[in-house]
Amino acid sequence: MKTDKVISLLGFALKAGKTVFGIDSIERYRKKKYLIFICKSMSEGSKEKLIRDNKDTPIIICRDSSLEVITHRQGLKALALTDRQMAEALLKNINESYQLVTEGK
Repeated sequence: MKTDKVISLLGFALKAGKTVFGIDSIERYRKKKYLIFICKSMSEGSKEKLIRDNKDTPIIICRDSSLEVITHRQGLKALALTDRQMAEALLKNINESYQLVTEGK
């Protein structure tokens, strides 16, 4: 089985505390968000709202596995990265398991 580098890098971001969990927390977070992950099972209305409210931030949809499985947090549908370097590393390593929805600025 091939190791997914995105999952490894996301694990580093989680351990470093460079993440914001959940749609409501992402909306309330006032500092810069560098990357947002969305679970494929999120409702269309929530996806559209998150994309609309975060036009300047790159957004990725996890297609093959859910954020619950990746982060081991039950019910997690969205995750934001607050570290620029980790976000850039993740964007460089996305593969066919992830879909880039918006490029951001």
